[in-house]
Amino acid sequence: MVNIDKVKKKSTSMSPIAVPDADRLAKICYQTFESISKTGKPILGKEWTVLSCIAKYEHHTKDLEVVSLGTGTRCIGRSLLSNQGDKLNDSHAEVMCRRGFLLYLYDEISKAMDPEENSIFSFNESKKKFEISSDISFHFMTTFAPCGDASIFDIESSRSEEVIEPSESKRSKLHEPRDEKSIDNTKTTNFTGAKLIYKNTEVPQDLMAQSIGDVRTKPGRGEPTLSISCSDKLAKWNVLGLQGALIYSLLDKPIYYSSITLCDHQHCDIEAAKRAIWKRFTNTKFSPEKPFTVNQPLIQMSRGKKFKYERNMDRDPAPGSIVWSKLKKCVHQVSVNGKLQGATKKSGGRLKISKIELFRCYFEILKKFNDKLNIFEGDVDFTSLRYCDAKSQSTEYQQVWKNLKRDYFKVWATKPSEINMFIIS
Repeated sequence: MVNIDKVKKKSTSMSPIAVPDADRLAKICYQTFESISKTGKPILGKEWTVLSCIAKYEHHTKDLEVVSLGTGTRCIGRSLLSNQGDKLNDSHAEVMCRRGFLLYLYDEISKAMDPEENSIFSFNESKKKFEISSDISFHFMTTFAPCGDASIFDIESSRSEEVIEPSESKRSKLHEPRDEKSIDNTKTTNFTGAKLIYKNTEVPQDLMAQSIGDVRTKPGRGEPTLSISCSDKLAKWNVLGLQGALIYSLLDKPIYYSSITLCDHQHCDIEAAKRAIWKRFTNTKFSPEKPFTVNQPLIQMSRGKKFKYERNMDRDPAPGSIVWSKLKKCVHQVSVNGKLQGATKKSGGRLKISKIELFRCYFEILKKFNDKLNIFEGDVDFTSLRYCDAKSQSTEYQQVWKNLKRDYFKVWATKPSEINMFIIS
C-alpha cells in the first residue's frame, strides 16, 4: 500500500507543496532503472554502484515519473581535464543525473516553442522568459549518502543497528571510493573520504579532518581531482538552482528540488543531509536576492526495498557511469573515464551530457529564438561564441554565485580557465 503523499510548508506565505512519499519515489526510481537496457549496468553479485534520480511530480494528477537518472562513483584526475568540453570531470551518480536533467530541460524548452507539443514550460512574451508550470515540482532520490559533508555523522545516534567495520582487504576494492565509515575508541562515526580545500596551501593541513560545513573535493585513490564533493554541489544547486547559468538566462526563476529522498538508512542520515544541503547557510550573512533563495527541501528516508546494486564491500565498483534522460527520444549513454563508452577518434562520438553537447543545445535555442529572448543584443556571430562568454551573460546568476563564494563557501576548487573557452565548431 502506497502511503499518502506528504505536504511540506516552505513558509507561512506560500501554499503547501505536495511531496511524494519516500517509498513511492524510491520504488518508481528502481522500476525505471530496471526498465532501461542493461548497457552499463553493474554485473549482479559482482559489482555495485550508486543510483540517483530526478522525478517530476504533477500535483493535480499526482502523477510521478522519472525524467533523469544517473549511476556512478568515479571522477577523473586534474591532468585528464579537456579543453574541448568533450569529457566529464565528474561521473558520480548525483552529477550524471543532474546533467541528464539539463538535457530534459533543454528538450522541454524547445517543445514550449512548438504549439503542437506539450511542455512543462510556457513562454512569457512580456518577460521574454520561459516559465515552468506551477503544477509541477521536482524530487531527487539517491541510494547512498552524497560524498562530503552529508556523510559525516554519528552512526550510533543515527540508527541502532550493529555496524561492522570492513577489513582492509575489502576496502581496497573501492578504487575511487565513496565515503566510508571509521570506528574510534568511543563511538562509531560515518566519515567522508572527500578532501578539504585550503586557501593557504603552503601551511600543512589535515586534508582528511572531519570538520563539518567545509568545502571538499571528491575522494579518490589516484591522482587528486578538482571535482567538488556532491554535498557541496547539492548545496550550490540549492541556492543557484539545478538549471545552471546557461538555462537560467532563458528562465524567469531558478528550479529547485522540492524533496530529497535517501535510500540507505545504514549509510545515510537525514540531519547530516539537512546540515550539508541548506542548514550550513544559517547564521551566516549570506542572503541571495530574489528570485534566488536558500531552498529548504524536505529530506526524507525510504525504508522500503533496497537497491539491488547497492554498495557491498565484497564487490567491485562498476567501472562505468550511466546517464538516462527522458526526451522525445530517450538518451541512454555510458561514461568510462569521462568519455562515451565505445567511442573512438574516428567515430567522434560524445556524451550528450558533456559540456560541449549541452552548450550545443543552448546554441540551437539561441539560433532559433534569440530575437524573442533578447539575451544578446544586436548581431551575434554564434559560431565564435565561447562557452565562458555565454555563461557570463547570465548576470543575475553569476552575481549570486560570486556572493555565495564570498560570504559562505570561501574556497572552491578552481579549474584552468582554458577548459571553458571552447566554441561550437
